[in-house]
Amino acid sequence: MEDLDKDIRNKIEFTFADDEAERDPALDIPAHYELYVTSMDDGRALVNVDLGIAEKAPIPRLHWLMGIQMEFLDPDADGFYTEDEEEAILEIQDYIIKVMDEEGRARFVGSVTYAGTRMFYFYGPDVDYLAPLVGKIASEYGDYDFNYMSENDGNWSFFFNAIYPTDLDMAHIRNRYMVQNLVESGVDINHEYSVYYYFYFQDGASRAKAASELMQLGFEVIDDHMYVEELEPMSLGLKMMAKHDLNLMTLTEKTYECFEAMEDNVGVYDGWELAPTEDSDAWI
Repeated sequence: MEDLDKDIRNKIEFTFADDEAERDPALDIPAHYELYVTSMDDGRALVNVDLGIAEKAPIPRLHWLMGIQMEFLDPDADGFYTEDEEEAILEIQDYIIKVMDEEGRARFVGSVTYAGTRMFYFYGPDVDYLAPLVGKIASEYGDYDFNYMSENDGNWSFFFNAIYPTDLDMAHIRNRYMVQNLVESGVDINHEYSVYYYFYFQDGASRAKAASELMQLGFEVIDDHMYVEELEPMSLGLKMMAKHDLNLMTLTEKTYECFEAMEDNVGVYDGWELAPTEDSDAWI
């Protein structure tokens, strides 16, 4: 990580990318940002990642990974910014992304907020402009400290291995959307419901053992003889039921339980749905 000297950052003569240089079409692919919280070292990190670029990545011309880090002025106990600083942080974020897109020809792919800092990650064709562009950003926001890093990452390994959501992260993201849709449909998420959970395995022994473990956690077996040929080799299905409210915290706990059971038994967790009831039409 390179530090930008406060004494010289306002004296930099900026020379940026050629305004007429060809833009890689990937820079204009619509973004689809998703937020999730994950563990990092001994704390929590907030990750914002662009899933919209994932299907096209890696992009050969955009092979330089570049990071620009800003330090918060007064982070809270969890290392995140406070409400008082939020407006400034979002303004700086928009400016960083704009400068890197227009002058660095670099695609913003995500950010990680952790321990009083936010690191913005980009992939671009040329790293030579990074230092002067960070200098330009720092000169606009003199109250903040900025650092930067770069490395050649033609396979986009950092994107896929460090900030792209894991299966568990994706499950939490889906939970958030499902709860949001239920609330918008008028469902009382504080009420207790019967909820179906689905799992798939390669062999019957693993399925039976997972069912037993889940039963100890309060799940009930609904169907332990499911078979889905198109999912070979993970074709042996298990349908369980648990009764609980639909608050996001409850669903998060249940999701962790499901993933732990699958890790122990080499299975795949395939999500949940509400069990049909007589009044289902009121909220579906």
